[in-house]
Amino acid sequence: MVNIRSKPVAFETASASRSGRPFRLKYHFSISGRRRSLVGRLQRRAENNLQALSVEARSDVRASRARVTTARAVVEEYAKVMVPMRENIVKLSQQQYDAMLLGVYQLIQAKQNEFRSLSGIHRGASRLLDRAK
Repeated sequence: MVNIRSKPVAFETASASRSGRPFRLKYHFSISGRRRSLVGRLQRRAENNLQALSVEARSDVRASRARVTTARAVVEEYAKVMVPMRENIVKLSQQQYDAMLLGVYQLIQAKQNEFRSLSGIHRGASRLLDRAK
């Protein structure tokens, strides 16, 4: 069925004949108004989907950046506060051990806690960064 109101769409192809001169073929396709509106609706839907995906991607990036920034601040604070505190505890425990006020096991426990605080930075950073993904 040919729609009288439809506008023909022309496609041209250029090919070389055996003589070397190009010849042109024209194909006319008639697109009805219904099909044209369908194509327009599909294009608008695709554009809206693309816009929604880009907004969602930007939102995800902002949220991930906030999580990574927070994780970094936590790790830096831990390294600035906890590690020196544990080192100071080991130093004071060593002094008390030297004065025979602490036993060997308490000194070893203080040293283990210092080691745990150092390794806790690495574990905590990796856990926080995994959550940020």
